[in-house]
Amino acid sequence: MNGNLKKINANDISKIASGQVIVDLRSVIKELVENSLDAGATNIDIRLVNYGADLIEVVDNGNYFLVPISVGSGILESDFSGLALKYYTSKIHSFGDIRSIHSFGFRGEALSCICELSGEFEVVTRHSSSDIGWNIRYNPDGSIAAKHERACNKGTTISVKNLFDRLPVRRRAYLHACKTQLSNMITLVQSFAISSLGVRFSLTHRPSAGASVTTILSVPVGSCIQVDCRRIIL
Repeated sequence: MNGNLKKINANDISKIASGQVIVDLRSVIKELVENSLDAGATNIDIRLVNYGADLIEVVDNGNYFLVPISVGSGILESDFSGLALKYYTSKIHSFGDIRSIHSFGFRGEALSCICELSGEFEVVTRHSSSDIGWNIRYNPDGSIAAKHERACNKGTTISVKNLFDRLPVRRRAYLHACKTQLSNMITLVQSFAISSLGVRFSLTHRPSAGASVTTILSVPVGSCIQVDCRRIIL
């Protein structure tokens, strides 16, 4: 008699693993904002459409590969191919590096997991050394699907369309609890805004593609709340 145990195929294994890293809207924003902060960004704009279910955008002026911010913002063209691949990172080169790491993340999983669980994952970036920007669309496996030049400001925009589109049950649960998901994410962004001195944060929401934009959070650099919290900490 044949046994019941069967090996899960590699594609499904990858989706299951990604679903453990990215579980809700809050975890997506956490990973993207931490990437921006690790990149030395001083401006971070978060834009949502339909509670993030249709579109999540995080726009920053940081350098994604930990070159000092004075050297430049944006992503170099030579790094496009590894950006959404699993375990590709600039933050460590061997396990021993974790003893001295000072960044939020280092595993090289976040962008690849978000990419795999999205209906579409897109990056628009322009490095400060370049006169032109790039629009790169990625396949679910992290490989480049399409790439073309485009005019844009220096910095990087990560766009996530139709989050959890490849996990139907997770997608339905997300849509059912979208207001709670938004509330939890706002609390997270508030904590980032309070603790990240010298960084301007903004969070906007558009209920649908044709609706007006609502500003949920806007914290300028050197705001009173950041200064007051720093005094308390010190």
